Amino acid sequence: FESPVNKDLRRVAALLSSHLQEGWWAVIISCTYVLVTVTLGFPVISGAWALSVDHTMEEQTSQEEPLFIGLGYAFSFMDALLYIFMPLLVATAHRLLTKRRLWTRHASRKLVF
Repeated sequence: FESPVNKDLRRVAALLSSHLQEGWWAVIISCTYVLVTVTLGFPVISGAWALSVDHTMEEQTSQEEPLFIGLGYAFSFMDALLYIFMPLLVATAHRLLTKRRLWTRHASRKLVF
């Protein structure tokens, strides 16, 4: 039963459903990412750093140098930030893919006294 009203209702329903699914996508994708990387013991950023150091190390330098130790901690910190902000990144990517406004609030409205 096609009509202009029906088309408008379907458009609004699609927008509302993408809004309602955003939180679930953010939680499920973030939890899956954490579960896989922690289970495999290979966080993406610090794991890539460790692989690149292993493949590019020369025999004169040691991985025990303070520079390599400091960079290892820095990349582990970046992994931690990725874990913390993954839901926000997934929600923003979901908004981008569904062509919704990117920078609106990511939480419900609250009244604080």
